[in-house]
Amino acid sequence: MVISKLNTGSSFGNALSYCLQSKKQPEILLSNKCYGSRNELTSQMNQVALLSNRVRKPLWHASLSFPLCDKITEKKLVQIAKKLEESFGLEDNQYVVIKHNDTPETHDHIHILINRVSIKTGKAIATSNSHRRMVKFCRQVEKDFGLKRVLSPKQFLSGKEKLIPRTDQRKVKLKEIIKEGLEKYQNYPEFFAHMASNGYKIEKGRGIAFIDSKKVRIKGSEVGFSIAKIEKRIEEEMAKKLELKLTQKRKLRL
Repeated sequence: MVISKLNTGSSFGNALSYCLQSKKQPEILLSNKCYGSRNELTSQMNQVALLSNRVRKPLWHASLSFPLCDKITEKKLVQIAKKLEESFGLEDNQYVVIKHNDTPETHDHIHILINRVSIKTGKAIATSNSHRRMVKFCRQVEKDFGLKRVLSPKQFLSGKEKLIPRTDQRKVKLKEIIKEGLEKYQNYPEFFAHMASNGYKIEKGRGIAFIDSKKVRIKGSEVGFSIAKIEKRIEEEMAKKLELKLTQKRKLRL
């Protein structure tokens, strides 16, 4: 599973300072048409950016994250970066690929700092549809490298693809756990404890949402359990329990 972020910016120096800070345990895996220290890289990229007097944000900052279940080697990370170069036509653009090693227990991730201005033509890469192209690129990487695959956001799917029935296993699992909890327990403390034991944190306000161990937030209404429905089920179970107690008391009096 590949998770991407893509932003534009105006300062190569600030981006390089962030990506190369020592606490991130940075490692430069690859560079194209630039080299050296942070200051040298900044100077070289700024010089090329001056080839275009129209671009206010010459920096393209892409990051790719790979969760622990998709542990991959540095060799593959370089191969993925080269595929990005090919997919976005970056052969004549400066870029630096930096891996952060401060979170190995959770996920690998790399930052790719790209100079949008071509060193060959002085023209800048257009950013229109860049997010859509990045989503498509990530799905292709998952396929090519045998990584866990995820669904593309609906807004990036074709009309036919949107009609294909899709199942989100994360939501299916959450729905079953909520249903089980409401069948077993008759009050909020017990229900909350049940959800916590299954790895979920609960946000409860005007609505209700559940956050799993991967920090993914899902609204109760998305799985058929709005706060109104949950409250109704709990109230019904409490009423049944109270009625049962009253019935037992009446039997003891007879």
